[in-house]
Amino acid sequence: MLIKNSLAYAITLSFCLSLPAQALPSLSHEPFGDLYLFEDEMPNTLSTSNDHQLSLSKEHAKDGVQSLKWQYQPQSTLTLNNEVNYQDDKNTATPLTFMMWIYNEKPQSTPLTLQFKQNNQVALSFKTELNFTGWRGIAVPFRDMKGSATGKLDKLVITAPDQAGTLFF
Repeated sequence: MLIKNSLAYAITLSFCLSLPAQALPSLSHEPFGDLYLFEDEMPNTLSTSNDHQLSLSKEHAKDGVQSLKWQYQPQSTLTLNNEVNYQDDKNTATPLTFMMWIYNEKPQSTPLTLQFKQNNQVALSFKTELNFTGWRGIAVPFRDMKGSATGKLDKLVITAPDQAGTLFF
């Protein structure tokens, strides 16, 4: 889930609470960014380095009744092919922030790597630890990520850790 500021988060939360999750599309293009809910179908903007690893699942769900299940092999990738309108906000009080939920079945000793790309080049990136089980909220301001960017980001590439495992989003 991508949310740019706290006002957008509040609007999204109230929107999500006002409708049953099953009534919402799997991918919603909101003014602040794309919102993935995985309730209806697999969005065609998602791909993996090994296609059979990605499915919709009712095993664990944060919003609604199902989530995206990624059964990954070491160093495999999950790609979200969506444009993100990036703005340099280093001087603002409410920074643009990338947010998502991850459910981890088994703690891993190496991190998940997230890379925002422009023209297939890494513009911004960060790592997040997977040393937990259950749900974990991830929120990283773009200004706190490694790298620099201007304009639109083309895609987000998530690289799996060094061990095989399963994550839910």
